[in-house]
Amino acid sequence: MARRCASLAAAALAPRAWERRRREQRAEADHARSLENHFDVHDDDEDDVRDDDDESLTTSLPQRLGSFFVIGDWGWDPGHHGEIESRACQQAVADAMAETARLLGDVKFVVNVGDSFYHDGVSNRTDPQWDSKWRDVYAKELRSVPWYSVYGNHDYLKDPCACTGDLSKCAQVNPNTSDLDYFYMPNTSYYVELEHLKLEVIALDMNYYTWVNQTCPLTPCEEECRDNLKERNDAAFDLFYDRAAKSPADSLVVFSHYPTDYFWGFPDFLDELGGTTRTASTSSAGTATAWTSRARLPSRRTTIGSRAAGAAGAASPGTAQSRASWWARSARTASSRRTPSSSTSTSAASVRDTPPRGAVRV
Repeated sequence: MARRCASLAAAALAPRAWERRRREQRAEADHARSLENHFDVHDDDEDDVRDDDDESLTTSLPQRLGSFFVIGDWGWDPGHHGEIESRACQQAVADAMAETARLLGDVKFVVNVGDSFYHDGVSNRTDPQWDSKWRDVYAKELRSVPWYSVYGNHDYLKDPCACTGDLSKCAQVNPNTSDLDYFYMPNTSYYVELEHLKLEVIALDMNYYTWVNQTCPLTPCEEECRDNLKERNDAAFDLFYDRAAKSPADSLVVFSHYPTDYFWGFPDFLDELGGTTRTASTSSAGTATAWTSRARLPSRRTTIGSRAAGAAGAASPGTAQSRASWWARSARTASSRRTPSSSTSTSAASVRDTPPRGAVRV
């Protein structure tokens, strides 16, 4: 099992990272040649605008600002995943993430869409699962960047957060940006402005309208849980609409524990997420098959996303003049319902500042 998982992860992720970069390099070279042809630029021309002494015309090629991972449904548990004999599959994905992080060299953060601790979450900040299911699995270099996280339904089951409105009692809530021993989660829904990436991350707790009947009855406080989750879900919608209207960022990374097809009853929300999609560039590990979510909805943002069995990812936002909105979450395929950790996977995404094709700097 360990060898099979490791080979799947290695075959699916690391080589694809190299292949993707080679394709990007070839595309950039082709772009540069097309600009040369367009402007009739030649090395032996005495008026060569590319001459070191005359830099009045310089091609503007895509510049990557950074990259990030998206992961979810990953906390293997021997009691819940009895048909999976060990955490070997989760470890294989974690090792592939570490290798890809070394190849990329510019991972800025990890989006964690929840269900981090099967089967019923952590009870406090000293719960040993923080070590056994996270710190002892994912390399220190992967935990040296913030893990922007939200609660999944499983995370709530024994977490005091289900039964209280006092966030200081929530086991996963952590407002300290410098405390990387835990996920970063200043509230159940929140946003993070990353000006150096021209990016804003919006994390939404959407557990009420999607999965409340499969969550709160399993907690020790069903009615209080329902009230808390509804209040948090309504606050998540309010936060999203507010940031969609006010955010100055070129791109938004919007994520929850649930896919957009869980929100068929909220067309305004889907419209606000939507726009004209661009092709996503992702790397997926393990048994996952990535796909690009496409929608043509009335919005000035671009919806870009990919989904895999157990995880999700997004990719480059296209032109800097376009506003991108990325929706990320963890998938729930039939196979992942049976063996979530066997299909737990991750995607790597790049953030690029890409000028319009043919743009030049004068």
